[in-house]
Amino acid sequence: MENRQEPQTTSSDETARQFKAIVMHAADGVLVVDMAGTVRFANPAAEVILARSGAELIGTNFGHPVVAGESTEMTLIRKDATPAPVEIEVSEALLARAQRVAKLGHWEWNLSRQELTWSDEIYRIFEFDRGTPPTFDGIVSLIHPEDRARNQAFVDGLLACAEHAELQFRLLLPDGRIKHVLQIRRGSPRRRRCAGRCHWHHA
Repeated sequence: MENRQEPQTTSSDETARQFKAIVMHAADGVLVVDMAGTVRFANPAAEVILARSGAELIGTNFGHPVVAGESTEMTLIRKDATPAPVEIEVSEALLARAQRVAKLGHWEWNLSRQELTWSDEIYRIFEFDRGTPPTFDGIVSLIHPEDRARNQAFVDGLLACAEHAELQFRLLLPDGRIKHVLQIRRGSPRRRRCAGRCHWHHA
């Protein structure tokens, strides 16, 4: 059974560019938070409101309970400790679109239940069909042979619940194409849970 996706079309790239242009120039702050509470995307307006750069915001824990599809008024604290009253609206659709624009996907591994979950963009980065069950073996099968030892050390860190690590590796796809991927891991030893994100970037 074929389990690879076709390369993205020109029309999808154009849609991504249009979406990015709209969000990046929006007057409202756009802060995308995944189901684990981790900030995945921040537009320039959000950076101004919170007085933090995108690099400072992405990967941090949002720290406030929110419900998808609902609006919530709350006060966030800026970097300089001043309050920032905001109205928060959760949008899972926006998260998916923002991740596609940034070529950024996220994953989570519950060690207690041995459950691995991927975002849609992880499937696109590795070019797996959306119906393919998430497995480490599936990922390893695509990692360049020269990078597999370093990847194994990265996985060993997951098993040890190490709190943070980064890994750059190459994917060697069946048609000979190579993708360069940056993977960042954040562990939570007490909760026996690891989460991370993958970013596909050009060499």
